[in-house]
Amino acid sequence: MAEPRIEKFVVGPLSTNCYVLYKGESAVLIDPAFEWQMLSEFIRKNNLEVKFIINTHTHIDHIAYEDRLGYEVWVHKNEADFLADKNLNFSYILGLELEVRPEKIRIIEKEEKIKAGGFSLEIISTPGHSPGGISILCGRYLFSGDVLFYNSIGRTDIPRGDIVMLEKSVNKLFSLDKDIVVLPGHGPQTTIERERGRNRLRFL
Repeated sequence: MAEPRIEKFVVGPLSTNCYVLYKGESAVLIDPAFEWQMLSEFIRKNNLEVKFIINTHTHIDHIAYEDRLGYEVWVHKNEADFLADKNLNFSYILGLELEVRPEKIRIIEKEEKIKAGGFSLEIISTPGHSPGGISILCGRYLFSGDVLFYNSIGRTDIPRGDIVMLEKSVNKLFSLDKDIVVLPGHGPQTTIERERGRNRLRFL
């Protein structure tokens, strides 16, 4: 199955990476937030039909205003309640107190492969930064959310962060093929090979 094209947008006050995967006229949005009008314009200009939104986790910088896009949202079962709770999604920290309420929510129950609209997405459970964090493998690309970054890993000095769980999640990602390109929730892209060997916070 051919890999989709990927467009990255850097959005919001915390410079979050939002990704649009698209193939032909079909698209999937990963962690859209804040500049929803810009995303809508890109979708319109490219005549895309968005199949769904999928959240790597539900902190506000990854979900803000995504309900205004009007698409189904896929979220892990351990964080479904975070969307509409300002204390769990941390919107209160930015002084927003947002309740994100999509019309339709699809719950991710476990690690699975999602095949829809010509896309094949493998869900990998990677909690630690948040209790229901996931990474998404699509061909040779890994969307790692706030678990693995270029030369760094996700924070756990936040409510419901768990360093032991994060260690296990990072090690799980390090077991993937070395040539996989990592597209994180913030900052530049990297590869599994690079982070195995150079990430100063690696656990292996």
